[in-house]
Amino acid sequence: MAAYHIKRNGKLYGPFSVEQVAKCINTNVFTAKDTISGDSINWDTIEEFQKKSNVSSFGAGGGYSNSNIIQPVPAYGGAVPVAQAVPAYGGAVPVAQAIPANCKSRRSYIMWAIFLGGLGIHDFYAGRALFGVIKLLLTLFGFSFISQIWCWIDIFTVTTDGNGEPLYWTPAKKSVFILLCVLCGIGGTHYFYAGYLKRGLAIALGNFLFLLIAIGVTALLVFPLGASLEMAPEKLLVLSVGGCALIYLVFYITLIVLACRTQVDSEGNEFI
Repeated sequence: MAAYHIKRNGKLYGPFSVEQVAKCINTNVFTAKDTISGDSINWDTIEEFQKKSNVSSFGAGGGYSNSNIIQPVPAYGGAVPVAQAVPAYGGAVPVAQAIPANCKSRRSYIMWAIFLGGLGIHDFYAGRALFGVIKLLLTLFGFSFISQIWCWIDIFTVTTDGNGEPLYWTPAKKSVFILLCVLCGIGGTHYFYAGYLKRGLAIALGNFLFLLIAIGVTALLVFPLGASLEMAPEKLLVLSVGGCALIYLVFYITLIVLACRTQVDSEGNEFI
């Protein structure tokens, strides 16, 4: 039986039989840019391998489905745990998990929580209707700050939908990642989208603290200094706002450059 190994983002997966490779392809476990080899010497991309081997003939017609867990076949016999594969050079390597077609996306859940979380939209999306109704009522009755704090807690803690099924990190789009950076990167939204939750929170809190410091410095130092130099308050205000805007511009450009250089999400999967 032929044994294939697949490389993805520097990690080695396998070995797989040709049927299991076909299932990986049909369930989007691996992407067309990942490489595959039958001898660990000559490597082709998944796309090239499909053309050469015609593995697309496997799949739904052959009885495979997303609900089946991909179980690797060891090259030299013996049982292999379902959640693991036997790598070519020793050590356990986790196999990428197939994403069901009708699953709920944790990526979408987080975006709904950031933009419309106060209305409970993210909870309605995930089938957590009761929590969604509570957040909506809190907002309507003037306690939106409670629902907003609750939303941020949800972003970091909720990993399953209302039926107890996992919220999956579905494939992330590079175009969306860049767009979020350009439109609202100052709040770290693009990093939340990519699953880098701590990084996104650090950017959001850092900007909030910078704003407080800028206001404090303006009130305590700039205006008293301007008064001693007999400068008009309006001119001082313009200079202060201009200085803060310049700092923000440099920071924003840095964020965009870093976003353009980011190629994978928090799970190590390449953007599509």
